[in-house]
Amino acid sequence: MTRWPRGEAEIEELLRGGHLQQVTGAQTDGQPFLDKARRVLTTATGLVGTDPESAYVLAYDAARHAATALLAHQGLRATSKGGHYAVDVALRAQFGAGFRSFSALRRRRNELEYPENPAETIDADETQQAVSDAGTLIDAASRLLPTIGRWDQYRPNPLRGRKIAGQRGHGDVLQIRRDTFPGSNPGSATARLIKPLTCTYGSGLIFFGPAWC
Repeated sequence: MTRWPRGEAEIEELLRGGHLQQVTGAQTDGQPFLDKARRVLTTATGLVGTDPESAYVLAYDAARHAATALLAHQGLRATSKGGHYAVDVALRAQFGAGFRSFSALRRRRNELEYPENPAETIDADETQQAVSDAGTLIDAASRLLPTIGRWDQYRPNPLRGRKIAGQRGHGDVLQIRRDTFPGSNPGSATARLIKPLTCTYGSGLIFFGPAWC
């Protein structure tokens, strides 16, 4: 299994800047983080009615553990320099709109943990929405986990830069732009193979990547 192709430039930049680091061995198993995410979310759910502020912080923590699971499975981990923000950037860069709510959870959690106004409060309805959003993120991470490979498992694409015939209704020529083909054989690029991997077309170019493109 090759590394996730979307967001490569952003991940490389985070690594160069010391915001992410690579890990090996048991640290690359994301499942324990997912298990912890579900336990923390259960605790958060039980506190919504009695302590909404604590429940919100726990809901964010649950979402963060799910995000950490995805990075760990890739052999990546945020450094103390990168912190939660690096996790946020890496998540959105690679997995897109499906994880956008993580940013909102992180920002609101920071407002609660470091309030400009000590009288800042939060109600149960807002917290319940946070719990729901965190649950959605955890479920999404659970589905993604088996599909992603280690960051250092890079497989070059021998077709990079070659033009192939493709159908867009008017016979445009499509050009391969990715370095890897997730779960496919790069030596057999055909219209049949390409179609399931296509996220969007732009200026006659084909962009590859599964799920949230």
